[in-house]
Amino acid sequence: MRENPSTAVTSPHFLDLVAGLAQQAELLITGAQGLPAQPAEAQQVIEILGMLESKTKGNLSGEEKQVLSNVIYQLRTLFLQRSR
Repeated sequence: MRENPSTAVTSPHFLDLVAGLAQQAELLITGAQGLPAQPAEAQQVIEILGMLESKTKGNLSGEEKQVLSNVIYQLRTLFLQRSR
């Protein structure tokens, strides 16, 4: 049974998962501490976040939905900027 997003409770664990994946993707896009950027791996993580968004549609709180949507947008934008 799907919850109404306006009544769904925000899960800190879900937000932590999204934040962890976002951080991983960002590091793969930009490279870190002498490590080269790994765009193919970054793209996989971004695709995982997109899949998570589509598979949880209708089951997220408003905050969870907004955070996930914003993270995906920001990562896709960063990926495109770095790909040029």
